Amino acid sequence: MKDDIPDEITQFNSLQSLEMALGSLEYPYLSFHAFVRATNATRQLGMADQFHQTWAHWRQTWVVGEVFHLDNIKSIPIDAHNDKHNAFISAIQDVPSSVKIALFYIDNLIHGSAQGKTEQVFSEQSIRQAFGTAYEGIEWDLTGSCEIWDKWRDWEQSLIEKSPKPEAIQRMQQFYLARLKIPHANHADTFSSYSSFITAYDNSQYESHMVAANKDYKKGQTLYEDYDQYEIALGSNYTVEAYLAYINFAQSPNGKPKLANRNLIVGLFERAVRDCYPFNSLLGEDGSGPSGSTDDSIATSVAKIWVTYVNWMINNKERPDKVMNVIERSVKVCPWSGELWSSLIRAHEQFKHPAEKAEETYARAISTGLIESRVDDLVALISARASYLRHTLENVDVAVAYAEVAAILEDGLDRVKSRDPFNRIEKYAISWHERVKEESATSAASQIFERMSKNNTQKRSYSVWLDWAAFETRNENYDKARSVYKTATPRQFIDYPEAVHQAYKEFEDQYGSLDTQMQAQISITKASQLLADRRLNEAAQAYENYTQQQPQVAVAAPATEETAVDPSLDFSGSTNNKRKAGDESNNNESAKKQKVQQTVDKLKRDRENTTVIVSGLPLGCNNTDVNLLFKDCGDMREVTVKDLKDQSAATVEFLSRDDVPAALTKDKKRIEEVEIKVVMGWSSTLYVTNFPEGTKDDSLRALFEPYGTIFDTRWPSRSIKTTRRFAYVTFLDPASAQASLELNGKVQEDNHSLSVAISDPSKRKSRSDDFVNGQEIFVRELGKKITEADLRQLFEPFGAIKQAKLGLRDDGSCKGFAHIEFEDSSSAQNALRMNNVEVKGKHISVTMSNRKPRQANAPAKPRFGRSIRVDGIPDGTKESFIQQTFEVFAPVKKVWYNENGNEGAAVVEFENDKEMSKVMLMQAPSINGQQLSLSDEASHKKPLSLSENKNVAEKSDAAVSGGQFVPRNTRRSKIGDRGNNPDPKLTASSTTAKNPKTQDDFRKFLK
Repeated sequence: MKDDIPDEITQFNSLQSLEMALGSLEYPYLSFHAFVRATNATRQLGMADQFHQTWAHWRQTWVVGEVFHLDNIKSIPIDAHNDKHNAFISAIQDVPSSVKIALFYIDNLIHGSAQGKTEQVFSEQSIRQAFGTAYEGIEWDLTGSCEIWDKWRDWEQSLIEKSPKPEAIQRMQQFYLARLKIPHANHADTFSSYSSFITAYDNSQYESHMVAANKDYKKGQTLYEDYDQYEIALGSNYTVEAYLAYINFAQSPNGKPKLANRNLIVGLFERAVRDCYPFNSLLGEDGSGPSGSTDDSIATSVAKIWVTYVNWMINNKERPDKVMNVIERSVKVCPWSGELWSSLIRAHEQFKHPAEKAEETYARAISTGLIESRVDDLVALISARASYLRHTLENVDVAVAYAEVAAILEDGLDRVKSRDPFNRIEKYAISWHERVKEESATSAASQIFERMSKNNTQKRSYSVWLDWAAFETRNENYDKARSVYKTATPRQFIDYPEAVHQAYKEFEDQYGSLDTQMQAQISITKASQLLADRRLNEAAQAYENYTQQQPQVAVAAPATEETAVDPSLDFSGSTNNKRKAGDESNNNESAKKQKVQQTVDKLKRDRENTTVIVSGLPLGCNNTDVNLLFKDCGDMREVTVKDLKDQSAATVEFLSRDDVPAALTKDKKRIEEVEIKVVMGWSSTLYVTNFPEGTKDDSLRALFEPYGTIFDTRWPSRSIKTTRRFAYVTFLDPASAQASLELNGKVQEDNHSLSVAISDPSKRKSRSDDFVNGQEIFVRELGKKITEADLRQLFEPFGAIKQAKLGLRDDGSCKGFAHIEFEDSSSAQNALRMNNVEVKGKHISVTMSNRKPRQANAPAKPRFGRSIRVDGIPDGTKESFIQQTFEVFAPVKKVWYNENGNEGAAVVEFENDKEMSKVMLMQAPSINGQQLSLSDEASHKKPLSLSENKNVAEKSDAAVSGGQFVPRNTRRSKIGDRGNNPDPKLTASSTTAKNPKTQDDFRKFLK
């Protein structure tokens, strides 16, 4: 009876889980993981009929992913051959590129056949058919197809070995030749295997067969070499970004669209949607994303790759049935994507499906309950449905068409509920009403404007007021238009009041009387003055807030100019005007120190408090445009401009904090009819740390992109410390940075919690590799046999040890010294008691560590034999990005690169010579579309110059020295000097030039 208790508990838990799952399935849309829990429960309870019903319902509602299909096939009893076969066919329909499912099922068939099972499913024909079905979906998977094809080849050859029939040999030969035409990872192995096959079965014709096959082999091998680097990169990074980069390259290999291979691109898309599936919990545990998907950012990214796939299919003019298959699958994987549902509605129109199909699609999308909360997706769906009706009702009576489209748009307005910052559905509805020249339609449009003018969010947009006034003007309702301008002009909360003022003035110039013009001018003048005062106060207050957050440090005011002192004056009260011998040198030293200090004060940067971010600039803006925009604000140290998706943006760093308030007043200005935004740089910048060690720039961007447009990411140089793991992410606006703070504390793949914070300079901490912090001790005179464990045992009584690092020889023995870093400085101080203590027969020396982090590029040099020279690096490339580019292929020890240099080259050192050789044999990667050039660093006679750009260096020298017209600093004569001799170098050179010495002169000198 006791043995039955676990089964009873399991059954009870399964029943409880089933009840909860069935309850979840009663919601408007069927939760994905509710299906997982329901199928798990019915399977555990042995409820076969209910299981099959639930499974069929699940597949009808969703595209079930690879991991769930594989789990289902594995759970089917070994003797239920038909069930396994049907499950395999269903899985291949949902996941046509699945290698894991195909291998598992085919292995079962081959195993059953080997055991002599006689069922039809284990026959040669059935096994061959299963291989063909599996291979068809992955033929152009350059790596995964190898597993299926190689197993198929081995199985076919085992049959030939048993019965070498001519037709089987002929079929096998064609099988090989077809494979050699397709690029794949083990192309050379396939060619070698074909050679062995011909040797065994047609050796007399070996040469002719191999010559013919060699052409296909070389072509396929060349194709694979083009994609090799992307396959390697993909091997450990199954992300949407990695796949999209690969797909982008495949559509135009080496910049040549004509070389694109349709089958390869389709295969890549299928692999991408297989590996980037948004659900992964076999236990039915909901994630934080829509319908329990992993999380919202992943859900958005997965939808992005499906959208790319759908658009490619349509643009490539694929067969309608194939296009519809992809779109139908896409909405069953990402039902939260309004863009995918919109694509399905447009496809119904494009392929002339019955009107009921589009209506049904719209109803399905709304019924999911997953789109209502996602404004952009909801807007896309409503717009697509309205456009479909508008297109299909063009030849219908205007009144009928107007009413149907207007009804969809009015329903859309109720669903969006003024949440769209771009007011897209409102604009669509107003435009539609305006097309019908009827009073009721005009009134309906005016009512939409009325609602927008009273909404707390929409009424702040100047475009709402301008559009309203323009609408009334077009309909010749001039008094109503004037009323709109009068209402909007004094409102200070509108985001761009100047545009309203200008439009009001132009309206009165064109349509107003003298009285209304004068009234408008008075109103505009008053509002403009209030606006100017308010903005000035806001800028001053904002800057005051910034400065108050900074730590107050007392600093002696540096001298601004050197004071001329009469040397005859005696400040000590003595009448003796003679100076001591050391006075002059002391004075010179003091002057030098003062000048150096002044130089440091001048050159010291306060980047966080002197940088602003400018967004919303017209595309194509350059540094000159930005300099002109801010020229009246102060002197600029550095300007960086970037073209983003639909705008240009820039960072502007000033020389002084005092210039920032003036720069902030440029916010909301307009350039070429485009409103710009100016914010403090640090308020839009995040400090991100504690992410997984292998995180790359594209992965970090993908994590934060859902929160807003990213201007830049900055990674630390690893020249100082290779274990540094943090980065800065700069958005275009502070709101995006604030929104992304929800990622703080999110558990990552390595079970560490991500740390995300605003990069507030007032909370800046000292660098983690700053050893001058009193927490590290230096231990000398250690014995050869001492180990790290010995050290920890010796010093742990004084406090928690953060890190203990021994100096080791090549044989692993201790060099005699070690560095030990404690968690706090008091522990390090206590550990000094161990100084002169005898340890294993030797008296050790314990002192505070005074080592400093080694500066980048000094004093170490690249090690020949494991370093490569990288040429062709695009301007603006960061050192961290170069390191990440090569870390995909092999572990990188260090990168030597000067971001401000003009060589466009770097040296990359790997862990060992084998890794370096492997990279040299591969095709060089590219950065920002520019192909790199690789060579062995040892082959270069001249080492890579890592000095600054010559022009920059000259400017820096001039700045430090004070300019080219500053007089040379000469030294006064001292007692005992022989006078102010000219420069010895000058004298020597001139003498040599006039009287060159000969061998006779040398002999005379010896005499």
